Amino acid sequence: MQLHTLFNIDVPICLYCQASCDVFETSIGYPALVIDEYTCQQCQEKYEIHHIDDQYFGFAFTCKDLRLFHNYDANQFGLVKKESDLKFRDNYIWIPYFEIFFSNKEDLYKKLKVYITFA
Repeated sequence: MQLHTLFNIDVPICLYCQASCDVFETSIGYPALVIDEYTCQQCQEKYEIHHIDDQYFGFAFTCKDLRLFHNYDANQFGLVKKESDLKFRDNYIWIPYFEIFFSNKEDLYKKLKVYITFA
């Protein structure tokens, strides 16, 4: 599943707490690459949709002090602490795809902490 489809870009709502999100769009130096960034007004978690025009290739989100990037082509997650330099792929721990449930943030965080602790 491409996780950006869970996120309503017309009315951006946080996948954890259902509060409204602020929107910021940026380009990061690659030709035509756009990252749509959303920040929850309540819990301050962040979401990113990575795309070139209508071709989507990734979705990133934060969960407390961790950031998870779903690489659609590889069907893997890149996990990293939020304060890490996100420009370098070497900083990511690459883990297999698993189904994400945003309904229980604490359980998701515990699962991600296990991956990052034992990687």
